[in-house]
Amino acid sequence: MVEQISQDTEYMQQAVDLLESCVSESGKLSPSVSAVVVQDGIVLASAYRGELGKGEHAEYTVLERKLKGMQLKGATMYTTLEPCISRNHPKKPCVEWLIQREIKEVVVGILDPNPCIYNRGCDLLRNAGMRVRFFTKPFRDAIENANRNFIEQFHANPRLAGKVSFDYTNHNGQYFIGNGEQLFETKWSSGGTDSLHLYQNPPTVESVALAMGASHFHDVSDGGVFNFSSQSRVVREGEIAVLRNKGGYFALIKLIDVFVRSHPPDGRDEAVFEYRILPDGTADFSVLDAS
Repeated sequence: MVEQISQDTEYMQQAVDLLESCVSESGKLSPSVSAVVVQDGIVLASAYRGELGKGEHAEYTVLERKLKGMQLKGATMYTTLEPCISRNHPKKPCVEWLIQREIKEVVVGILDPNPCIYNRGCDLLRNAGMRVRFFTKPFRDAIENANRNFIEQFHANPRLAGKVSFDYTNHNGQYFIGNGEQLFETKWSSGGTDSLHLYQNPPTVESVALAMGASHFHDVSDGGVFNFSSQSRVVREGEIAVLRNKGGYFALIKLIDVFVRSHPPDGRDEAVFEYRILPDGTADFSVLDAS
């Protein structure tokens, strides 16, 4: 086990070191991605995005440009970003290359920050019988730092719980939380020095309400009982909003802080909120810890 951890650290470090060499296409925010293929404790090859061809993904480069024709059954790939699940025809997504080459194990740096893709690549790999593991936190932090602009362009946090800070005057006031069936595209606009407007925003958010009298998420035992009759609500600092999406899933959002650029000493337009999404389709948040 100690040897496994030592080798993991070596391969993760090698992958992270390659990120600074990545070549981004002009006119778009591309992720910095690298991949290392290991078999029987030996590094067969490594690659980074754009190394041998404009726009070529690291996984494709290492599998089909550097190791084409080599027997890779049982090998492990260390890749800094969750492999992609779609490419413009006739290109194949990286998950298909991994499956075709019979890679046994994929060690992933970070999940794709796009909430429409988040974890779907890993699920496809698992369904194909591959083992999926993740880089340790120090390496994940380094990968996120190297991809800060790429991550922030999605104006999203695809996790089912978290704390968000964003400029509500950008991206038409939109911010995505959750992923897959539990995706909520929230939409905000200025409401005052201590409040914001939160909107019903189809197709993801079908209704919005205020959890009147609730101070914590666990105060809400049934998110469906509140008044969802309006297309928008004014949410003040400390208040909790209830959202229901098209799949019938519920989310709670607690507005923590509102900053207004025209209101000294704020100097910026920024909203900070915490949120929780129930993954089982229920509306009972009372089992949660205080938030």
